[in-house]
Amino acid sequence: MDFNITADEERVLFHVASRLEASPQVLESEIEEADRPKFRSLIKKGWLVGLSAEDGSLYTETLTPLAQTALSNRRDAR
Repeated sequence: MDFNITADEERVLFHVASRLEASPQVLESEIEEADRPKFRSLIKKGWLVGLSAEDGSLYTETLTPLAQTALSNRRDAR
């Protein structure tokens, strides 16, 4: 897991985390187009569990356990 994320990636991470509280999954197509590279980067860095749909699009159903802990710590710091 790469703990070095940008402020924009952190913003997308908080957005995805809040969406996951209300929905069982977040599709890449539901993310603003400008933020999709950050979404993919968070998957690559190990913050999100990335899954591929049959059409090749990406989605996530959860944060990784380490990301859940790190996100909790970041929320506490805010």
